[in-house]
Amino acid sequence: MTPPKDSSSRSSSKSSSGNPVVSSLLVRRSPVYYGWVVLAMSTLGMAATLPGQTAGVSLFIDSFTEDVGLSRSLVSWLYTAATVLGSLALPLMGRLVDRWGPRRMATLAVGLFALSCAGMGQAGGWIGVFVGFVCLRCFGQGTLGLINNHAVNLWFERRRGLAVGILGLGMAGATALFPPLIEEGIQAYGWQRTYLIMGGVAGRC
Repeated sequence: MTPPKDSSSRSSSKSSSGNPVVSSLLVRRSPVYYGWVVLAMSTLGMAATLPGQTAGVSLFIDSFTEDVGLSRSLVSWLYTAATVLGSLALPLMGRLVDRWGPRRMATLAVGLFALSCAGMGQAGGWIGVFVGFVCLRCFGQGTLGLINNHAVNLWFERRRGLAVGILGLGMAGATALFPPLIEEGIQAYGWQRTYLIMGGVAGRC
């Protein structure tokens, strides 16, 4: 479905190519412009990427050094290399988003991201940590971030700057709110179970 622009009327919305928009019952019955609903869901989706963001990963460094036996410098190098390697898949992910649309790709990416969190909780050596980093950065910070931004840009034209600003504000709020909760989870349940919990939460978003 090609979403209508926020500057177009509901009755005669057209895509950027000039073709009539194929709407859905959910969109037509929305009491507000449906782009705001997409923005709210995309903001929630951006918050769900936190386990793949540096602010989330950094909370587990002590656990990797104490329980897995890795030095802090090795963890930093693994994270850096994983970030670069994970980013190499983003052009392919972008093509898939163009082909399948944000909704289908979001479902796929969330599922893979949830599995990545669960797998990270089973890491027992540097290889497992490295593979976990690659998946978290690729499917979380990379792919989910791309999809959420793309969805907002599709639904907004005249107010696109405002919408993207709200999306960024929501991510900033999540970055301030969730790390303390993750830290409490690590203290209460251990880092491995906390990763499993985050995977379950991400899978339900």
